[in-house]
Amino acid sequence: MYSANDFRWYLPAPFIETQKADNFDKQIVLSFTPNSMEGNHTFCGKYVTAFKGPVTDTGQGGLPTTFEELAFAPEFVTAFEVGAKGTLMERRLRYDIDIFRNDFKDLQTVGAAPLFNPQDQNSVSLNAGKQRVDGVEFSFDYAATERLTLNLAGSLLDGEFLDFDGSGCSANEQAAASLNILANPSSFRAEEIAGANQFLGRLEPGIVASLTPLADIPPEFFLTGGCRMADTEEFSAGTTSVGAAQTVSRQGTTPQDSPSFKFVLGGNYEMPVMNSYMAFVNVKAHITDDYRTCRSSNPSVTTFFDRGGDINVSAGFGPQDGSWQLAGYVRNILQARPAYHPKFQVIPDGFITANLQDNSFTSYGIKFNYNFQ
Repeated sequence: MYSANDFRWYLPAPFIETQKADNFDKQIVLSFTPNSMEGNHTFCGKYVTAFKGPVTDTGQGGLPTTFEELAFAPEFVTAFEVGAKGTLMERRLRYDIDIFRNDFKDLQTVGAAPLFNPQDQNSVSLNAGKQRVDGVEFSFDYAATERLTLNLAGSLLDGEFLDFDGSGCSANEQAAASLNILANPSSFRAEEIAGANQFLGRLEPGIVASLTPLADIPPEFFLTGGCRMADTEEFSAGTTSVGAAQTVSRQGTTPQDSPSFKFVLGGNYEMPVMNSYMAFVNVKAHITDDYRTCRSSNPSVTTFFDRGGDINVSAGFGPQDGSWQLAGYVRNILQARPAYHPKFQVIPDGFITANLQDNSFTSYGIKFNYNFQ
């Protein structure tokens, strides 16, 4: 039970605001373990509602002019799950399978701020109307022999924004929309043409000359109508809450960091050495579908993970009582890393190696563990 909480933020004037929210979270769990089946099996079902209270985005790159631009409204989620877990083959095989659906309402997220905004913000706080994620997760652990253990885990995901209008356009989306408007002026209103000219007019002439030609811009930029370069007539008349300039509808798009599949395969082999010691070799590999990775909820970003995988290997030895262990390792052998897709960069910026992290490179070393008893 969430009682009425008073969220008060003391910010530079004029932001002295209060947010309140009440919610009752529900959870129903059913579990059944049959005695008539061979092995140990449990079947379960779950229904859950959850709530995330209103907050402010303290990671803003510049101070917004209104409190609404700084704050998130409450977020709600309804989750359904059915699953089973147990053992087979005289307990040599252990399994765990879950099928789920998560429906998010007013998902708290961050969108791109309009380019050239007077507050020099790089992001704005907003709530996505509705996001749905359907999926399956599973894992299997199998004792192939007394010394060899194999495991397989994975997930299948289908994520989609069912309702998400009003997200800020990225600079690339604004550039694509501007080029499209000026190439087809008869299809747009005077206000939209003015907005396109204003956007391009604020770019350096050299940047304008280097923009991707309209014919080469991927159709993904225009799937939901593209970026609005002027307020819609309905928005100007005050009859709708969406349709503002430099916003876009992301309805029907896939959320970031949502590969449709990921599989992880591992193996561990142990072998006694000199009676009192144990040597081991561990290998873990994964493969994942392509997905985009972004922190500002923009589908037209240049950073993606292409379909691929990576491998980690370690080997070592130590006493069988586990008091210490010496191991060598090699991680990220295939160097899975974000890929640069220039076709999605209408405004070239040259950041080919953007978002590379430590796990984007192969690393190796020696690790020593000692357990104090």
